[in-house]
This record gives sequence, C-alpha cells and structure tokens, in this order.
Amino acid sequence: MYHFIFLFVFLSSSHALSYFDAIQRRDSIQQLKIGALFPDFSLKNTNGNIFTQKDLKEKITVINFWFESCVPCIRELDALNRLYQIFKDNPDSLEPVKPRTLGDLYRMGIMKKEKDTITIIGRKYMDFKATTLAGKIISQKQLPGKVTVIDIWEHNCAPCMAELEFFNKLYLDYTDNPDFQLFTFTSDTEEDAKEVVKEQNLLYDVACVDRKECYRLNYNSAFPTIIIIDKHGIVSYYKDGGYTEREKVAEYFKELGNQIDNLLKNK
Repeated sequence: MYHFIFLFVFLSSSHALSYFDAIQRRDSIQQLKIGALFPDFSLKNTNGNIFTQKDLKEKITVINFWFESCVPCIRELDALNRLYQIFKDNPDSLEPVKPRTLGDLYRMGIMKKEKDTITIIGRKYMDFKATTLAGKIISQKQLPGKVTVIDIWEHNCAPCMAELEFFNKLYLDYTDNPDFQLFTFTSDTEEDAKEVVKEQNLLYDVACVDRKECYRLNYNSAFPTIIIIDKHGIVSYYKDGGYTEREKVAEYFKELGNQIDNLLKNK
C-alpha cells in the first residue's frame, strides 16, 4: 500500500541559493530526472519531525521547494494546500490519477489558473524614479524617444544570474545606438549589488530599490522580469521568469534582440 505524505521545505533566500549552488558543483543535478533515485537528505519540519530519504520508500512523496521572494512559489501555496487536503486521508487516491505535471494539476482542478487582471502589453509603463550605483537618476521621463529594456533581478535568483553575461553582450550590441537604453533594477542592497557588478564584470549601471518597489515595477511577478518599452513609452514586450540552462538563455536573448531591432526601426 502506498501512503501519501506531503513534505514542505521552506528555504530562506540565501539558503535556496547555496543549496542549488552545491547541487550544481557536485553535478548531482542530473539525479533529479524522472526515474532516477532522489538524493539523500535530512530535514526537520516546523513540528520538529525529521524526514530523510528513508521516508520516501513505499510512499508517494511530493516535495515542494520555495522561498518568500519567489512570487510564483507563493501563488502556488494555496493550490498545494488543496492538494494536501484532497489526498492526506486517502492513501490510495493517487494511484488511479497520479498528477505528473502542472497540466495534470490544472485538469484535476487542484491548481487553478489565475485570470490576467492586468493587460501589460500595450499599456503605458508606470512612473518611477531611482538612483543608480553610479549616482545617475533614471525615471519614466527618459522613456519617450528611446527603446528601453528594463531588467528586474536579485542576486539569489539563479535565472537572473544566468542572464547577466547576455545582458553584457546586449548592452555592447546597442549602447552606441542613441535610440536605445538599458535600465536595470535590483532589490539587493548596494553592497550585494556592487559585489555582483564586480563578480560578473557588468558593463552597465544598476539601480537598487527595495523589494516592494521591484514588485511594483514588475507588476508583482517573478524574477527576473524583462520589459521592453517602445519609443512612445508603451510596453511592447514582457516576460517574467527565466532559464538557468545557457543554451536556453542564449536563444531567449536572440528573441529579445529581434524585438529590439524591430522597435528601433519604428519612429
């Protein structure tokens, strides 16, 4: 008989980053593929109970990793709560219809897709004002007449970090075009942001704002958020979330380049 147990793992932002870094360094990320043995672990929950890999045997186990600054993570907690309520008292109920993907959860009615209450594309971008690490003031008043790329990130976001080298290249490709500008915002402290700028050899300026302002600027979405604004101050492109695989990031930035090129041609 299979028993269904639910293991919620809360990671602070810093712990989330160090954990995934450690996995990548020892190349055990490949173990997290379907059909492979889950890595050893030992974790204590808020009730003081300890879970280990031994508890996985003969049980269907759902493990959810999340941290508080991940907007999609927080959005899913209610759905995970419903999933827990459905299966916690019925050890066999998962057998006929095991949810294997997010699509399965949607079809089973456990996770509900939120309606898009804000149409971002085609709207004028919001007012803002910030000071960069170099002491330069940037604001929405500088948007008209230029194609503007906005990147909103934080250092404990792996996809954010994976994009930085490509932003360096994008900056070099377009910095000599007077109709182009790049604004980047981070919720990091100035100390952390300066460390990232140094370690990643960033060629462009960065503005530090608090997390609440970051969420306002990216419409309460996930990190990283990339927004492209046309010469009239209208949002032409929007995407939140990203990739950690270098090939996928490279392909994504080709798409961004095409978007920028098309907007630069327009008056």
